[in-house]
Amino acid sequence: MTVYPLHLLTDCVRAFPLRSLENGNVNGFSRSDFTHSPDMVTVYPLRLLTDGEIENLAREYKSAFDDFNQGEPEPENQNGVFGDHELVGQRKTPTRPDCGAWLGYKICPRTELHGNNTLLDGEKHPNEVFVRLAHRHCFNWRCPICYRFGASYREAGKIEQRIEAGSKYLAGMGEDSKAEHIVLSVPSSDYGLSVKQLRDKAVKVLASRGIIGGVLIPHAFRYHDRKEFQVSGTANYPLGWFFSFHWHVIGFIKGGYSRCRKCPLFKRYGSKSYNRAGSPVCLGCSGFEGVTRKMYESDRYIAKVGTERVSIFKTASYQLSHASIVHNGKRACPSVWFGTCSYRKLKVVVEKHKQSCPLCLHDLVRARYFGEREFCTDETSPNFRRSFWSPMVEGGVNVWVAKDEDGKGNFGKW
Repeated sequence: MTVYPLHLLTDCVRAFPLRSLENGNVNGFSRSDFTHSPDMVTVYPLRLLTDGEIENLAREYKSAFDDFNQGEPEPENQNGVFGDHELVGQRKTPTRPDCGAWLGYKICPRTELHGNNTLLDGEKHPNEVFVRLAHRHCFNWRCPICYRFGASYREAGKIEQRIEAGSKYLAGMGEDSKAEHIVLSVPSSDYGLSVKQLRDKAVKVLASRGIIGGVLIPHAFRYHDRKEFQVSGTANYPLGWFFSFHWHVIGFIKGGYSRCRKCPLFKRYGSKSYNRAGSPVCLGCSGFEGVTRKMYESDRYIAKVGTERVSIFKTASYQLSHASIVHNGKRACPSVWFGTCSYRKLKVVVEKHKQSCPLCLHDLVRARYFGEREFCTDETSPNFRRSFWSPMVEGGVNVWVAKDEDGKGNFGKW
């Protein structure tokens, strides 16, 4: 059996899915070549995604997924594991037989309000109901079906409520209360640390840059799209997913980030580069961009702030959907709170996340459909849509009937 060092196996570490080449090899390495040595790393072939999951990822990343053969058989070992890091949703079989089972519809029947309000994209939906499909989920982070729309959505609801509570707490103290999305890249020299050591060091690194509290979401892999690969593709950064540990943080910056976001000099002369030649404008400033570049010279951690958040829930649910957890660890939930938002400093009674209409913001209610249209209810199908708009009337008849508040509908037994 051939043993390969870590830097040669980097191209084999893909979160979704393995790029299978001829003769059953993966980028030149046979599956029998993956082994463990004190100076090496164990690499397990990962679970291939279903067509529906591939379609959803392609839509989100706006990248083509036609560079691998979807007809290849799944690898024998389906555990997405790299050292101590395990991707969510990589278990071979669902937790329960009814995971992902369709339960029915939830709608907003207030059509009179949908024609008056406008979505962010400028669309209006007069005489239409907002429909959301309901499914059964086990909320297990390792379940290949429920990790995304079950566990990720539920945890994102908790994150949204704690961030909102943290924002009110900081506002009462006179601090900037706007939550920011921050990406903290870990230098390769720290890849050998345990997950706990990485977490403890990340909190200190964030504090040195003025990030006083929030939630940490670990990501063991990054995605290299086709455009990035054409510009800077190498053996260490292949096309697709590769191992590169980093943290996604939703938290608060002391003093806020508006100073840098609105800075005309940063917009005109600023650079994403962290070396002295690439960021002379920021190095002479006491704002966040200046502080993080100065700290980079000593700890080699890169902290970058994303665009302004439109929805904390959507940001959190998306980042949780491809987060990493500790392999064989007792604690499966990836998110960790720190600073002013930690459990010791911030007490929040978390309520169940309510599903609401994006237009009128009313709560969704259970309903039945009596029309002739067919909706895809299989979460793994490429045609699946979690939510959509549908006409209330078809052929002159109301086809959506909502359940009454007293639990009774006018269509018989629920």
